[in-house]
This record gives sequence, structure tokens and C-alpha cells, in this order.
Amino acid sequence: MNNRTIKRLILLAGLLVSTGMLPAEAGDLISSVRQGDTASVRQLIESGADFNQAGPYGTTPLMFAAMYGWQDIAQMLISAGADINARNQDNGTALMIAAHKGNAALVRQLLSLGATPDIKNRSGATALMLAAHRGHVATVQTLLAGGADINAQDLGGWTPLFFAVNEDHRQVAKLLLEAGANPRLLAKDGSSALELAKRQNDPVLIQLLQRWGVPEEAREN
Repeated sequence: MNNRTIKRLILLAGLLVSTGMLPAEAGDLISSVRQGDTASVRQLIESGADFNQAGPYGTTPLMFAAMYGWQDIAQMLISAGADINARNQDNGTALMIAAHKGNAALVRQLLSLGATPDIKNRSGATALMLAAHRGHVATVQTLLAGGADINAQDLGGWTPLFFAVNEDHRQVAKLLLEAGANPRLLAKDGSSALELAKRQNDPVLIQLLQRWGVPEEAREN
């Protein structure tokens, strides 16, 4: 999986919606959420605003709250009935956005309120994969505690461990292995996490994976 594929994966999570891409007609609620205006959001909800209203790319108010890290607004929207597992046009969720941002507190909040940890975007990536890719240790721990599938595979066969190894996130890779990640799983192209570490020429990761008993010729699917 090359850098272009990685960038596409992140894009497909719906995480790159810039503030300049939101037209005025997208609605007052989304604008108030983006600004972190709690009082305005409360007033709009009480007056009957559609809290599942979607802006560009199907991005909901809750997704914008996750993007900007507004925990109180996220709570308010969910309490009002916002769909916590709503998906944008690329199957991204609020939990994926919070995980990518490394907001462990918000991830914990969303999980406690019913967010499904293993929803996959169009690339087959989960919130745990996005957190591992970014090296967010606390977020990875939170997702694992919330029941995220540690051995889930995306469309290319990559697991969270692959994403951590690919970015040289040694602490995350160690955490995943200690939590039960299977280092023998192979990507669709037949490569293993160990082979990826060797391509990265990272002696620490190579030693770590070898210490966990990964044979050179790992071929288990």
C-alpha cells in the first residue's frame, strides 16, 4: 500500500472537509457546531432544527462536533437523538473522525453512548486503523477497551498493526501485539507486518515482531 493509497484512505474517512468547503446554505446548526457555540446549538435543537442534517460529503453536525473536538455539543446532539453511527458519503463516522484526531476523551464518550467501533469506510478501514495510522496511543487503548476488533482487515488486508508498522509507530505496534494482535495475518498481496517493517528498515520493529514469534515465511490468513 503506497502513500497515495494511504491518503485516499484518510480522505475516504471523510476527515478532510475543510472549513472553506461548507456553503452558507448548509444550515445554521452546522455553522453553530463548527463555531462551538453551545448556546446557539441548544436553542436551534429546541426550536426543531434537524440534528441529522448533512452538509458537504454527507457530514452531519455530530461529525463536525467530532472534527472540532466539541464534547459538550456532541453530548447535546446525541441526547437530542442525533444518529451516533451516521455515515457520510464515504462511510465515515463521527467515531472515525475523533479517532483520527486522537481525541481519546471524545472516542470514549462516543463509545459509551453507543458508537459502533468496527464500522468500515469504503476502503475497509476502521476507527482503530485510523488511530493506529496516526500513532495515537491513548486513542488506540480506548478503542481496544471499547471492543474494537484488533485484527480487522481493510480491503487491502491491512490490520491496525500494519498501519502502525507502516508509520513506524513503535509504541502503538507494541501495544497492539500485547493486546492480542495477530502478527501472522497477511495483506492481500501476501506481505506480512514483519516484511513491511523490513521494507521500512526499522530494526526496533523488526526485533519486536520477531520477538513475538513471527516466522520469516508467515503464511497464515
